Parts: sequence; structure tokens; C-alpha cells
Amino acid sequence: MIEKPRPVAILETFEARAKHMQFQGRPVRSFWESIERAAGLPAHMVPMATWNAAWRPTDGGDEDDARMAADIAYHLAQWRLSKGIYRFDPTLLDELASGGVPENTPCEIFARLPEPSIWVETAGRCHLDGFFARLWSDDGEGGAPSRMALLCDIGLGMPFPHTVLFGESVGENIRGIIDFLEANGGVYLQMDALLRFVFTLLAYLCSDEPDYDDGRVPPPLKPPARLKGGRRMWLPRPAPTEWGVGARIGAAIRSFAPPTESRGHTGDGTPTGRTVRPHIRRAHWHGFWTGARKEPEKRRFVHRWIPPIPINVRPDDELPAVIRTVKREKGKAK
Repeated sequence: MIEKPRPVAILETFEARAKHMQFQGRPVRSFWESIERAAGLPAHMVPMATWNAAWRPTDGGDEDDARMAADIAYHLAQWRLSKGIYRFDPTLLDELASGGVPENTPCEIFARLPEPSIWVETAGRCHLDGFFARLWSDDGEGGAPSRMALLCDIGLGMPFPHTVLFGESVGENIRGIIDFLEANGGVYLQMDALLRFVFTLLAYLCSDEPDYDDGRVPPPLKPPARLKGGRRMWLPRPAPTEWGVGARIGAAIRSFAPPTESRGHTGDGTPTGRTVRPHIRRAHWHGFWTGARKEPEKRRFVHRWIPPIPINVRPDDELPAVIRTVKREKGKAK
């Protein structure tokens, strides 16, 4: 039996349990439709504050369970529309994990997420099974993202929600999240390493040229379908889409020979012939001057953030062979 992707299992389990919950004091039947009617908004546009204020267990149960349900609903409401699952090549995953994104990286770069909400598989690294990341705009649908929300799954049936504020650096957000957790019930022992790992993977996905397998790029969400009465409804994709990340660069790193040096003399300053294996250069700030040197009053120093980029990987490196099962259409000859 093929195991369901983790986010699909989370979605199905949540929808089954939601039948025993209430939203704004009303029983939930057809879950997402009930939410949209009660809130007067598409489910993915319902803000976190509304989920927290309106969600209540029917039997007067634990408030912590209600808050956890609100956090999960907030993420699933957006993710269910695109159902994007991002799976890193194991070698690239290890390479990224070995060098965290710099603390001074501005969190505005996460506005470049490939989709409004994604699930990233982490294969148990940092004791993390995977995480949701979704963007939120205070200006409503179509506005510039103002923050990013994370929901980390550490396999204990107890997701960790975090809010990442734009306008602050990665380091400031990490310290802010840990300080908040310490003031509200304690911190998971390896939370610092976990958050740095999560930020590093997201930084790679937000780089200018992330290495998607087969050159596939996540498409934008389809516009909402118009139904009777003029009411708009966003239709979720019927099945998840898995996006492979880093197969080419991962294969190159695994197959490249160890660094070597030529036998020539090195004491006189001549090149040694040393080669550098393919690797990921850490995200960093790059500064340079613009303007003519003859006009110093017009020169300007520009500093830009450079995302993680592959070094010494040839564009024509062959991708590993990928075998896919193709279903035969009915009526077609064998």
C-alpha cells in the first residue's frame, strides 16, 4: 500500500475531525463551505485572528486544542488550493543544512515563494518531518505579502506555528520566535537549529534560479470560477503536485571527483590547478560601486542580497534518468 504524502494525510485527518468542531458557534458540516458562509470570505482569505477568535470545540474542550486547530486550518485553507509538495534531493538537502542562511538576511525575500502556500519535505532532518509555509497580505487578495506563517511538523502530533515578520532579518525572527515560545510554555530543545534549517530551505526556493527537476516551474493559481449569483469560489486542485528540487546539482555533487592540485610549482605564485567541487554558496550580501570613477560625487554604493547559488555546476550536466508510470487510455491499442 502506497503511503499518502504527509500534508494530504494532515488535510484528510483535519477535515474528518472538523465535523466535531464549531466555527463562530455554528456546527461544521461541509467544512470549507461552512467556513466561507460563516466568515463571508473565501477560506484562504480568512485571517488568522478570525480563526483564533471564532474556533471553539463543541464540548467545551481544551483551548490549546482549539488554537492548534485554528493554526492548522489557517495553513490548509491556502495549501489545499495548490497542493504543492517540494522534495529536495538528499545531497542538496545535506549541503544546505550544513551552512545556514546568514542571520542578516532580510525576510522580505520569502515573498518570492513559488506558491502562496507550500509543503516542504525534510526527511527527518533536525527531527522535522516537514513544514507548511504560507504568505499573507494585510492588503487582501493580490496585495504585497507582509508576513509569512510557518507550521512545522516534528512528528509528535503537535505542530509548531510561527509567524515570520517582513522588515526584520532572519536572525531577528529566530530570536523573536524563541523568546515568544519561552514566555509561553517552553521551547523545543533544538528549535534554533530547526528554524535555521527551515529558513535555509526557503531561501533556496526563493533564489533566482532554484534547480527544479526537468525545468518545471510551479504555475500560478487559477483564477476563481464564477458560479450562480456572482459568488466566487476558488477550486482546489484535485491532487497534490510534487516538485523535485536539486536532482541535477545533487547528482553533480555526488559524482564530482575530490579536489586536486596540479604538480606545478606553487611557491612562485603560479596557479596550482586546484579545482573546486560543485557546492552551494551561502546566501550573502554583495556590495559594489556604480558610476564613473572620474565623478566621485555621482558614485553610489549598492548592496544586494545574493540568494544561495550553485557553484561549478555546468548547465549541460545530465539529469538522472526519471522513470514515470504512464496510464494507458481507454480504447487505445496495446
